[in-house]
Amino acid sequence: MGAEIVVQLGQGLASAQAALLLGRFGARVVRVAGQGGAPDRWDRSEALREAFAYGAEGVDAGGEVDASSLHELLERADVVIDDRPLSYWSARGVDLRALYQGDDPPHAIWCGITPYGLFGIGAEWEGTELTEQASGPMLLRIGEAGRNPLPMKGPQAEVGAGWHAAAAVAALRFSREHGGPGALLDVSIQECLYMHSELGAVNWFYNGHEISHWLNAKPTAAASGYPTRDGRTVHMLFHDREWPRVARMIGRPDLERDDRFMARYNRMQHMEEMDALLIPWFLERTAMEAVEAAQDAGMPMSVVRSPGEVLDDPQLRARGNFEEVEAAGERVRFPVGVGRLSGHDDLPRRRAQAPPARPLAELLAELPPRPG
Repeated sequence: MGAEIVVQLGQGLASAQAALLLGRFGARVVRVAGQGGAPDRWDRSEALREAFAYGAEGVDAGGEVDASSLHELLERADVVIDDRPLSYWSARGVDLRALYQGDDPPHAIWCGITPYGLFGIGAEWEGTELTEQASGPMLLRIGEAGRNPLPMKGPQAEVGAGWHAAAAVAALRFSREHGGPGALLDVSIQECLYMHSELGAVNWFYNGHEISHWLNAKPTAAASGYPTRDGRTVHMLFHDREWPRVARMIGRPDLERDDRFMARYNRMQHMEEMDALLIPWFLERTAMEAVEAAQDAGMPMSVVRSPGEVLDDPQLRARGNFEEVEAAGERVRFPVGVGRLSGHDDLPRRRAQAPPARPLAELLAELPPRPG
């Protein structure tokens, strides 16, 4: 996307994440400051927003972007990312729906990232990180039986929606390589989260089985974290077909075909017996000894790492997976987090500190209208 101009109007984390990812792949990202937009939905929003925005070219609209400036942006940019409902712009004299449904739609792709979508009965509803996770419905699967749902840590809904939006924009731009008008791209944060529950939806539709917290009690019949001798935790995931490997791993081949543990439903009925077998085995070993034994048995297992350990991971560092950015007055390491492309050693793009913001009018005067 080396020749693409992406204008970030939205100030929320989802808009910032989408713009950052498009910039990683070479787009010129211009962030319009002071636009209000999505409220803070997470207690560390400002610091993370600064980390996302680091290196983006900044412009100042001197207040809200007016109708005239917005029309110019739609003809001079390739992508505009926003996080407000269509009614916000209608009240300012810009009917985006009519513009994009008309005979001569704008050049730019308008990517709207909102809690419940630009259309439908929830188009005007406000959302927060917590309500977005709950409506997804990710919270239904997280937590312990008989207790309240447990929200995912951090702004998972907002950041995940940003990834979805960036992928959708890139796919749409790819389809327009040979020309074509812009489009109104509607990204619902609720729908982005619901994509992670596809299996649950299919199970409900065909079998009438509803996913509930009892499937995610700790420890579960399919996965769990186990303490080890050195005070660390390892996480192991296994399905029915892998129980024989677990039995061999703990030195109990006589249990490979034990009916109590062969199927997840049966394991749910015999959790205490299974824990009595597994927990002592883990407590006799260090975390790395357990992982090595699991690898020998063909079992997926990993040590649960601290953030500091991840930042110092030799594999991630060898791949150049971090860059230094400034956020909340500190220099911090920030993950690059996208794939590597053969023949494009400059991608994913690393960021450098951007110059001070300049007036929006100056940017518009610099950019010619894009070809139709």
